[in-house]
Formats: sequence, structure tokens, C-alpha cells
Amino acid sequence: MHQLVPTFILQKIDAGEYRGEFKAATMFADLSGFSTMADALGKLGHHGSEMLAALMQSVFEPLVGSVYAQGGFVVGFAG
Repeated sequence: MHQLVPTFILQKIDAGEYRGEFKAATMFADLSGFSTMADALGKLGHHGSEMLAALMQSVFEPLVGSVYAQGGFVVGFAG
């Protein structure tokens, strides 16, 4: 099941903090041709799935790492 309330908010509630504010930013990244690529790799079975996972990791790991390096956190991913 998808967690609807971010861990950050749950931690604040557990600490008795029911109000607050913080600076935030959002990012939307659309990988052009992803569906076509996923379909093609899907035809390769398990190996194709591994290739797709490695590709996704190579794209998103630096982005997520940059967020955490600046003291931020990622609430979730969609898609």
C-alpha cells in the first residue's frame, strides 16, 4: 500500500508538533521515450528488467543524492 502521509510529517506528529512550516521545492522529471524503452526491454525478460532498473538508478540516484546532500528529503515518486 502506498503511504499517503510522508514519514517527515508522521515524525512531527509523534513529537507532538502539529504545526510548522519549511521551505520546499518540487521536481517533475519526464523521461522521453520511457514507455517505448520499457516495452522493448520487457521483451528481454528478467535481463531487460534488470537493465531498466539500472538505467533508472543511473538517472535518479544523482538527483536524489543531491537533495539529501543539501539536507532535504524525498517524499515519494510517481509514475
